[in-house]
Amino acid sequence: MVTRFTIKVGVIMKSLVIKVLKYFLISIAVLSMAKSESDVKPEIIGYVLKPSNDVHCQIQIEIVESFNWENESATLQEEILEILMDRIIFEETNYWGVNEIFYVIDKPFILIRLPYTGHWYGK
Repeated sequence: MVTRFTIKVGVIMKSLVIKVLKYFLISIAVLSMAKSESDVKPEIIGYVLKPSNDVHCQIQIEIVESFNWENESATLQEEILEILMDRIIFEETNYWGVNEIFYVIDKPFILIRLPYTGHWYGK
């Protein structure tokens, strides 16, 4: 015979199991995200914005090659360099994209702007 007491206990147990499952899934998601963020060690790429003698574009981007180019083929190096140039332009023109890790062929990179220490009107 089913009474009101057994129905209430069943409802309470069901809601308790659902709450426990929610907390369990949330904790697994948080722990997996925390672990993946700590494993990322990006290549740091420094770049300098320096003056150019070009009439149409008066600023030139110079990348300080601080990461290992020797393991990549020449065409892959050119592609990575082009992607880095596009990313530098993106970071300089969009304030929300600055200092974020981005990936090129499953390899993490982060861009750091270095100060220009030369003269603006020739050397």
